[in-house]
Amino acid sequence: MSEEEAIQILEKSGDYKILKKLKSLDIQTTKDDGSLLGVIVDVETTGLNFDEDKIIELGMIVFRFNRDGQVLEVVEEVDMFEDPGISIPPEITKLTGITEEMVHGKKIYEQKVRDILSTSVLVIAHNAGFDRRFLEQRLSEFEKIHWACSQKQVPWKSEGFSGVKQEYIAYNFHFFYEAHRAIDDCRALLHIMTRELLESKLLVLKVLLENARKPSFKISALNAPFDKKDHLKKRGYRWDSENRYWATEVNEDELEAENQFLCDEIYISKDLSLPTKKITGIDRFSVRA
Repeated sequence: MSEEEAIQILEKSGDYKILKKLKSLDIQTTKDDGSLLGVIVDVETTGLNFDEDKIIELGMIVFRFNRDGQVLEVVEEVDMFEDPGISIPPEITKLTGITEEMVHGKKIYEQKVRDILSTSVLVIAHNAGFDRRFLEQRLSEFEKIHWACSQKQVPWKSEGFSGVKQEYIAYNFHFFYEAHRAIDDCRALLHIMTRELLESKLLVLKVLLENARKPSFKISALNAPFDKKDHLKKRGYRWDSENRYWATEVNEDELEAENQFLCDEIYISKDLSLPTKKITGIDRFSVRA
């Protein structure tokens, strides 16, 4: 009995779910004259605060894709360590396996990153709000390119996924990988991009591209009544501690309903005009947004 036959028997029983380790990206190369270049990125850092913590590893995978969301080929993989100039906390070493000896004297090759970005049309990260802020601090070129977030711009819950962590998504696609190293996370994410969603059967990358192309709108709920803060939090608003207001981001087709909610539930006003900023992939997930 072959391995595949054994897997089929076990899974058909309903008592087992078999996961295969992702060892390499099995992408069938398809030539397409209308293709574009994108780049998957992931960073490992000394902590979560992009103002104080530093990048210790940058993983990048350049890949070719078409407008239908098909990944055509892997062009290049790049994995670089960087000495942060500060101690790596023990919990970070435990999580990532990256030690101070591994990064000592190492530096991100900036020109290589610039060359990659100059030929790419899109950067994709899982939780782009984290990776983009660190990378923009490190290299300004990351401010000038469109970004997409596979965590927030794919409707995982409506597609049958109860969680949005990358490892959990991989589990639902029947594979696992060595997580918490930048290049391994990049490989896993690109593999996820090639898969079909559970409900719609659409390619993950196709759905991500469609949502990334759409503009969204940031609504700033200035001077919202203090006793309405729980209503705003429940609605998905986040507190901007620097500017001291609640804000949310909605799609264009949600804008009218959101303004109506603010009129009826928060400000109790029929005449309401709040700052609303159009957001595109150039500034989405950036601290600038």
